[in-house]
This record gives sequence, C-alpha cells and structure tokens, in this order.
Amino acid sequence: MLKGFAVPLTLQGDSAITRPPSWHYPSDCIAVEYWSDPAAVEALLPPGMVPDAGSNGRCLFWCLDWQFTGSNEELTDPARYQYREAFILAEARFEGIAVNHCPLIFVDRDAAIARGWIQGLAMVLGSVP
Repeated sequence: MLKGFAVPLTLQGDSAITRPPSWHYPSDCIAVEYWSDPAAVEALLPPGMVPDAGSNGRCLFWCLDWQFTGSNEELTDPARYQYREAFILAEARFEGIAVNHCPLIFVDRDAAIARGWIQGLAMVLGSVP
C-alpha cells in the first residue's frame, strides 16, 4: 500500500513533498502597513466578502524568511525547511466579521506551496528577495 501525507505517495512514504503536521514556524519578518483605494481592495475580494468600511482600504505587505520544522529533519535537510514568503493582507468583512483576506502569496520552495495548499492558501512559486 502506498504511504505518505502528500503526493507523491510511495511504498515507504518518504518521498512526499511535505511531511504531516504539526508544523512550527520561526521567522524573520518585516511588515509594511499601507492604505489602498477601497475600490481596488474590493476588486481582490471573493464573493461574500466586502471591504471593511472602517479600515478605509488598510492593507499589510509581509516579507518573511522562514525556518519551519515538521518532522525534526530540518538539521539533516535544511533546504527543504527554509523558504521565503511575501504576501498581502487586505482588511475585509465576511458575514459581518472582520477578517484579513490574503489575495496574493508567493513562496520560493515547492514544499511550502504544498503546505499552503493543504492549509487552504493559494500559494504560487516566485522569487522573494
């Protein structure tokens, strides 16, 4: 029987692109707060979400240099467990509740993309300075 948490599944289960949770994430990061045109924020929101009128288009741009751990293998395979990420958060409301919507998220490692997809984030591969 094939084993593994994520594809590719193999007989031993050691080839999966990402290991099972729990995952822990220390990082160095910088966040930039800015205000965008509320109409531009609205254009990025999925159906059912509306701009937060009280935030007046408030957004955050984050850049992170991550070191994560998933299976205590980060010392033997550091390239798999280090990556950079950049994303935007826009303040919005969903069913009246204040939320931060993440319309854009870029990472520079495929294992990070796989974990993001599992967590429901639409990550894409990109060059993150």
